[in-house]
Parts: sequence; C-alpha cells; structure tokens
Amino acid sequence: MALAKSVTGISVPLLNLGSTERKIMRYLWSRSAGVAIGGVADAVNAEYLEDRAPTTYQTQLLRLVEKGMVTRDKPPKSKEFLYRAAVTKDDLIDWIMSELSDL
Repeated sequence: MALAKSVTGISVPLLNLGSTERKIMRYLWSRSAGVAIGGVADAVNAEYLEDRAPTTYQTQLLRLVEKGMVTRDKPPKSKEFLYRAAVTKDDLIDWIMSELSDL
C-alpha cells in the first residue's frame, strides 16, 4: 500500500485506486448530490456494461471512505448512507502532478 499524503487536508493513498474504485470516483465526481449504494451500482453497471452486485459497490465505497476519497452521511429519517467525493478530480490531479515532480 502506498503512503498516505494530504490533498486539501484529506488523507489520500498515492495512486492506490483499483479499477472499480476509479469508476466509482468518476461517477461521484459527476454528481453534486450524495448518492446511495443502489444508485452508484446502477449507474456504474450501466456506464461500463457490468453486472456487479450492490454489495460489491458497498465494499468499494467503504474502502474509498477509509482512503479519504469519499464521505458518507445518513440524512435524518433515511435508512441509507449517501456517498460523495471528498476530493475533487482537479485537486487529485494537481496532487499527483506535484508528487511526480518530486521524483
């Protein structure tokens, strides 16, 4: 596992995103509101012509939360968590480029 660095105050492992995690991040970056697991699963499966179970996305989303890439919250009176990107795509790209320039 890569060492964690900081992007706008959020801990992010260096280039340590799997294929499904990257697909989820692309989807979350396209959304301004939080999305439930079912919404993520439906959208990513449709976009990439996959047939993964919502539980697969739940596991991946929890990993992204642990990595600091995604936040989740449960609105009042809701039974589901809503997931949002915690880091913008531009901030992540800027951080990666600065890490590469330090090589």
